[in-house]
Amino acid sequence: MTYYYSRSPELAIPTNISVTQFVIEQMRKNGLSSKVLIDPTQNKEYTGAEMIYYIERVAKGLSMLGVKKGDRVGVILPNVPEYFIIFHGILIIGAIATTVSPDYNMEEVKKTIGMVDPVVVISTHEALQKIGNLKKEIPSIKNIVTIGDESDSNTISISKLIDNDGSYPKVKINGLEDVAVLPFSSGTTGLPKGVELTHSNLIANAMQVQNAEFQFYLATKDAVMSVLPMYHIYGMVFFLIVCPSAGLKFVSLPKFNVDEFLRCIQDFKLTVSFIAPPVAVLLAKHPAVAKYDLSSLRMLFSGAAPLSSTIENAIRERFKGKVTMKQGYGLTEASPTIFLTVFNMTKTGSVGTLLPNQVIKIIDTTDPTKLLGIGEAGELCVKGPNVMKGYYKNPKATAEVIDQDGFLHTGDVGYIDEDGYCFITDRFKELIKYKGFQVPPAELEGTLLQHPLIIDCAVIGVPDETCGELPRAYVVIKPNSQISPSEIQQWLEPKVAHYKRLRGGVVLIDVIPKSAAGKILRKDLKSKFLSSKL
Repeated sequence: MTYYYSRSPELAIPTNISVTQFVIEQMRKNGLSSKVLIDPTQNKEYTGAEMIYYIERVAKGLSMLGVKKGDRVGVILPNVPEYFIIFHGILIIGAIATTVSPDYNMEEVKKTIGMVDPVVVISTHEALQKIGNLKKEIPSIKNIVTIGDESDSNTISISKLIDNDGSYPKVKINGLEDVAVLPFSSGTTGLPKGVELTHSNLIANAMQVQNAEFQFYLATKDAVMSVLPMYHIYGMVFFLIVCPSAGLKFVSLPKFNVDEFLRCIQDFKLTVSFIAPPVAVLLAKHPAVAKYDLSSLRMLFSGAAPLSSTIENAIRERFKGKVTMKQGYGLTEASPTIFLTVFNMTKTGSVGTLLPNQVIKIIDTTDPTKLLGIGEAGELCVKGPNVMKGYYKNPKATAEVIDQDGFLHTGDVGYIDEDGYCFITDRFKELIKYKGFQVPPAELEGTLLQHPLIIDCAVIGVPDETCGELPRAYVVIKPNSQISPSEIQQWLEPKVAHYKRLRGGVVLIDVIPKSAAGKILRKDLKSKFLSSKL
C-alpha cells in the first residue's frame, strides 16, 4: 500500500485546552503590549492585552444571556474588529461559533445556521434588515446582539453585552470531542452541511501551519494584510488563530476594495498578504497597482482555489522577483490546510508539501480500492488531527467522506511528485469555486426550479481567469412559454448570495443530459461549453 507521510517532525498537539486558551497563551508569550489587529477604517490598533480584556467581557456577557457549553452562537458579520473578540468570547466558554456570510438572505440563513439551532445570533443592523425576522423563522434564537447601538427592543448592542466585569464561567474542554466551530461546507454532495471542527482540530492546524511556515516570520515581525472573510475557514483560522499565535499583527478590511487594499499595504508597510486567486490576478494585471508604493510587500500566499502558473509568473515579473508567490491546499473539513508551500521552497504550480502529523493516500477515481504511486493523479485522501469530527447530526454524510481507516476523501484530484510536492489537477466533486467561495450546483438548481416557467435545469462552473469559475445555468422552460435568460438572472439574484449569481450566463435548451439513473451529466455540458457548442 502506498501512503505519503509528512517529512516534517511530529508535533505534540494539546488536547485539554480551548482554542482561545491556546491563542491567549501564545499572545502572552509574544508580549501583551504587541499589536494584534489594526483597523484602518478607524485608524486604531489593538494590543494583545486589549483583546483579552474584551474577549473576557464578551464571554461574561454571553453567559449572562444564558449561553452555556455546547450551545451554538450564530455569527453573521463582515470583517469588523469585533469579530476577533466575539469569536474567542464564544469559544472560551465552550460554546460553538457557527459562521455564515453577511450577504446571505433568510432562506440561506435557514439552510445553514438555522439547521443547528443557535440560541444567540450576532450580526449588523444592515445584515439583519436584509435577512428579516430571524426570531420568527428560527425559534431557537433567544437573543440577537448587534454591532453598534441598539436598533430596537428586540436586540442587544455589543457595548451593552460587554458592560460587565469579565468574570466568565470557566469550563473544562475535551479538545478531541468538544466542537469549537460549525462553519458550513457543501462537501462532495452539493448541499450545505455543518462541519464539526473540535478545539484540537483547530489548534492542530494552527500548529501545523505555524511550524511549517510562520517560524520564519517571527524574526522579521511581519505585518499581514487580511481581506479574506473571517466567516470562511481560510480567513477564520489564519487571522483569528494563526496570526495572533505567531505574534503577527494583521490589518483587516470589512470588504475588498482595490484602492483600499493597495493603500493599506503602502501606508502600513505590510509585508505579507493572504489572498484568493482573484486578488492575485488583480496584482498581476490591474493598472492601479502602479499608483502605490508596495515595496514593503515580500510574500503573497494564495489559497481557497487553484492558481495558474501563468498568474504566478506574471506577479513575479511585475514585482521584479521581489515578491514570493506561494500556494496551499485544504478544505473546511480539514480545518483547513493540508499542503503548504514552505518558506523558500517553492515549485511553480504546486500547492506545497504535506504538513506535519498527516498521511495522504491517492486513490484511483474509477477504482477506489487501487492506491496510486508517485506522479499518478487520483483522488486525494487525508488523515490527521486536523480532520473534522464529522458533519453536524449527519452520520450518513460523514460516512460518505470519511472511510473506515479514518481518511477524509477530499473530492479533489492531484498527484505528489518525487520531492513530495502536490499538484491539484482536477475537481472530482462538482462544486463551483467562485473567488474561493463554494457554490453548490444542486442548491442553485433547487432555487431555479422554484420558478413557475422552469421545468428542468443544470448548473455548471465555467472557467474564468479572474474569478476561477462562474456559475452557468442550462434551463428547460415549459412548452409554449417565453422568458429570456436575463429575466431568469434578475429573478434569481435577490434569492441568493452575491457569489452564487449566474455570472456565467443562462442558456435555454430543450433537454438536460442525464444518465440512465437520472443523474445530471454536468461533464457533458462542460465539455460542450469548452468546445463552444453550448
